[in-house]
Amino acid sequence: MPSTAKSAIDELTLGAGARLEELIDRQSIEALAKSFADLLGVGVRLFDQDGKLLADASLPVELTAYLGTLKRARAGLEGVEVTAIDIPTRFAGFEDYWQPFLGGQGPAPAYAMSLDETARARLRDRIRERIPAEADGSISLTARVWATRTTVAK
Repeated sequence: MPSTAKSAIDELTLGAGARLEELIDRQSIEALAKSFADLLGVGVRLFDQDGKLLADASLPVELTAYLGTLKRARAGLEGVEVTAIDIPTRFAGFEDYWQPFLGGQGPAPAYAMSLDETARARLRDRIRERIPAEADGSISLTARVWATRTTVAK
């Protein structure tokens, strides 16, 4: 961060960091999470620095809501169940994690590839700074997919 920006932040916060929930209200935090979820096409959860959930913009509610807008789905489906399936994922290192973003397939990679090289390098560096890595450099994350089960109405 340039020193002038750091000075401005220090002046605004009296030299101490400010927590997101101290700056904006809960409804705005939830709107922020939803806007990221809509932009990237993935569920987004925002946590404070202590791990407390601030906002949850998960997708199954949206998926179920979307199915409910389809006339044929409303008439033809019963007992829609949505279940999260968590899959442990392990990457050998950051480059292993970052490589799929360069393929442009899916919302997040498409966004990354829409950036010019300088902005994409900034994004990559910001993610590298924030993603939790093990001592050996490997990265362990949990991928979540949503399974939907329903029956056809008779």
